[in-house]
Amino acid sequence: MFRSSHRRMTIIAAISIGALTTACGSSAEPPAGATPPVAVVPATNPATLPPATPASQLHNAKTLGSGSGLDRGILTYTPLTTLAVNAPVDFYITVVDVGRGPQLTSVPTKYNGQAVDPYDIPTSAGVEVQIVCSGDLRCQDQTFADSQLVDPQQEGHWRWSVTALNPGTAFIGIIAVTYGRASGAFIQSTPLWSIPLKVKAAGA
Repeated sequence: MFRSSHRRMTIIAAISIGALTTACGSSAEPPAGATPPVAVVPATNPATLPPATPASQLHNAKTLGSGSGLDRGILTYTPLTTLAVNAPVDFYITVVDVGRGPQLTSVPTKYNGQAVDPYDIPTSAGVEVQIVCSGDLRCQDQTFADSQLVDPQQEGHWRWSVTALNPGTAFIGIIAVTYGRASGAFIQSTPLWSIPLKVKAAGA
């Protein structure tokens, strides 16, 4: 049985804080006039999201302990690049169990028409996905269950409504967390994967 939703969200919030704090300490500077981002998950510190990882890099998501026998999963998301102010769009994330095949050596840029996060997600377990949105975005969770069992050859689905509030540059960050199927114990989280967006004025 999974731990309580509050417990899971606390863990994810802590992961988000660490990722965003790391970004603050990096040499990258935020875009001029950009509003510091805030997280959809609770109790996060505003900071600038890191730049997107080059698509040629693939995280070797080897699990430890109880996670060593899990399947590999691919995370895909709606390929957003541009938003218009006050024009809400649906942002979908899917985690697909692809079995226990060999680790990929390159990252596919598309999977079933969707963009691909370069980090493997351990599946055949409980998976929770959250997004971190910059301050110029309003992101509303439309998913019935944040934590989902992604069984062998099955999928998990998440959805948010994303609305841009001001023109300029914005970011959406993605974090996926894997939990033990029976125990609900934390196994692994992916590094923050950030998606840069351009926001146009309404009618532009």
